[in-house]
This record gives sequence, structure tokens and C-alpha cells, in this order.
Amino acid sequence: MQKRWNGKVKIVTGIRRCGKSFLLNTLFKQRLLEEGTPEDSFVELALDRKTDLQFRNPSVYWRRENHEKDERCRVLCRDVAP
Repeated sequence: MQKRWNGKVKIVTGIRRCGKSFLLNTLFKQRLLEEGTPEDSFVELALDRKTDLQFRNPSVYWRRENHEKDERCRVLCRDVAP
């Protein structure tokens, strides 16, 4: 948690079914919410779902979501493998 906002992407890796998504989408997100992070600052993507496949191209996502706010955004993305 001390390395937040240092300009680097944080990546959680591990074997299948070891709890990566639980860590990210439950524990990490809950901690940020408890610290006062607004719920609408989270972007959650599961790139293995057909509904999110289009967002493998970040430009498509950015245009679709109309990011005009000058606020920090937390992108929680899982299943990035090709």
C-alpha cells in the first residue's frame, strides 16, 4: 500500500485459482473504500469475458467511458492473458 501513486503499474501474478482475483477485487478494493476512495473511481475489467473483450484495446475503453474528470482512477483488471 505504501507504493501507491509512484507512477508504476502493480501486477499480481500466480497460478490458477490461488486467490489473485479475491485479493484484488475484495481485499484491496475494500481497503481502499474504507480509506475513503470513492466507489466510482474504480474501473473493473475481466478480459476473459466476451463483454469486455473489446477493451483489450485501451483506446476503445477510454473513448467509451468519457474520462474528462481530473481524478485518479483505479483499474482492476483480471485475466489479461491472450
